[in-house]
Amino acid sequence: MENRLRIIDDRRILDVSIHHWRPTMCTHSPTCPDTDSADCCTAQVIADHHGDQGWCRLCNGVILFDDGHYLTPDGHDETIALSA
Repeated sequence: MENRLRIIDDRRILDVSIHHWRPTMCTHSPTCPDTDSADCCTAQVIADHHGDQGWCRLCNGVILFDDGHYLTPDGHDETIALSA
């Protein structure tokens, strides 16, 4: 059975397949932070859907939402402080 994580709020439903995600080695210089780093949300954007869907995927596999929530590939969900 495939592991799935569903996040639901008043604006969107994100259904993420955790089973098929495979980390890749970062080729950026400097290297993007790991998902367990405090600055994991500073990794390079590799898929930008902020304009049409409100999220982007970072090089380290983190999905960053425009409201400041982020989701790591292992299913960890947190909020970062947005700058004014």
